[in-house]
Amino acid sequence: MIRELPDALRDVAPDGLETPRVGDWAELKYRLLFHYASMFASSMKEKWARRVYVDLFACAGRAEVKGTARTVLTSPLLAMSIDVPFDRYILCEAKGKYIDALRARVDRDCRGRDARFVEGDCNDNVDEILRAMPAIGKRDTMLAFCFIDPCKVRHLRFDTIRRLAALYVDFLVLIPTGMDVTRNLDVYLRPDNADLGTFLGTPDWRPEILSARRKGESVGLAVGRVFEAQMKALRYTHGGVEDSELVRYSPKNVALYRLGFFSRHPLGGRFWKAARLASNPQGSLFPR
Repeated sequence: MIRELPDALRDVAPDGLETPRVGDWAELKYRLLFHYASMFASSMKEKWARRVYVDLFACAGRAEVKGTARTVLTSPLLAMSIDVPFDRYILCEAKGKYIDALRARVDRDCRGRDARFVEGDCNDNVDEILRAMPAIGKRDTMLAFCFIDPCKVRHLRFDTIRRLAALYVDFLVLIPTGMDVTRNLDVYLRPDNADLGTFLGTPDWRPEILSARRKGESVGLAVGRVFEAQMKALRYTHGGVEDSELVRYSPKNVALYRLGFFSRHPLGGRFWKAARLASNPQGSLFPR
């Protein structure tokens, strides 16, 4: 059964604002984000006083698809396009030209949304991100969904996740296994390079990765397992590597990255499974 594509996932016309370029493989990421955010926000509306969307690498809100004349919405504007919107959006972006374009698009296309912008490296601005969260009290409950989309491991410190996880937050994290870790593993294995350990939040990552390489197993999968173990230490027991989405560059079938989902509640895990099903153009949310 082929379902009709939601309007938010259709192509949009260029608008003259700053627009980065992405590979067509990014569209699966956007579909997964859109479907999960839709289920999360609508289902939690009556259960929590405030629902918050956090995007740590928000970019410009639109992207051109390389090799085509197409332009698509990306994560922050997709999250604002769902039928039952979040109560607040916290959008972090390091590049000034991208956050300026994002502000302009939100002001033009998403008026009425409570959007807070944090300019700069998300890892250096966790305090500002936390201050942008709604106040929490006995009746003022808050549940957040955080999308983290780094291109390289050096762009994210696990301590950033650890600090946000002090609140009630579900995470969808791009783990750049193929396009970064596997390609640059010898660099990351150098004694003077701390990038992978900082991303994984532990100095004890080497045995798992070296064992996988020695056995001819997937280094990317091993990295995912270490990341999952770190999330489990924060009591994230639903989602993980087995339920991650492996995204490939289709012409050469090269693995690029894993999209790992992490929740403390079984309902989050069920939403993620449903989002993966809904993101398959040939699939159906309701199997016959």
